Amino acid sequence: MDVKWWALGVSILALLVTFLKDLIIPNIFKPRLILEGKNDEECVDDAVDKKYISGGIGRNLPQIGINTKTKEPIYELKSKSRWLRLRLKNEKGFFSKTARNCYVKLIEIKNSNGVIIRPFNAFPLMWVSYAVSKNNLAKGEYHLLDLVFEKESERVIYPAVHNQFGLPHLLLERKEEKLGPNVYKFKLAVYGDNFDPIFKDIKIKLTKKFGELKFINE
Repeated sequence: MDVKWWALGVSILALLVTFLKDLIIPNIFKPRLILEGKNDEECVDDAVDKKYISGGIGRNLPQIGINTKTKEPIYELKSKSRWLRLRLKNEKGFFSKTARNCYVKLIEIKNSNGVIIRPFNAFPLMWVSYAVSKNNLAKGEYHLLDLVFEKESERVIYPAVHNQFGLPHLLLERKEEKLGPNVYKFKLAVYGDNFDPIFKDIKIKLTKKFGELKFINE
């Protein structure tokens, strides 16, 4: 009889340990992630790309030097763009832990009329400066992810795919109609190995004037 009670006690203890390990502890000690887009210096980045052109094709551009081989003038071509970036934070705290292999996926885009932008394929956002879409995030750490950008030469918003040609060809053909000045709602999801998926809607506004692209925080 004593042996039976002892075996029963061991079984109950094993069940309790399993329950704590698989259900209770993971729901207490877990990553505390926050995804946000703010109109601050980190999340809004005004960039200038420079290209250098040699020869008569750039005669209306600023000349910066002479090609020592061809003796032709070298001109500087500048193109401006504005980028909106998301901030993914893993809050610091006693109950927080490192987020493993986390990534943010852009699932859907809607315009101000609630119309879903099509054609469109969901894709993971790139971590700024890492050139990857998946990474760990330690307790108290945050990182930025490219979401969209605008060019000075066009009144169109571009989702920040790793390669612009990764966007559907039919969408790019009709970009002025599909991605022109408007208010857009981006549906995003955060995935990882050791936490449940987190879903978030982010709104942005593209106007008819370059340099006014921004987040709408309601």
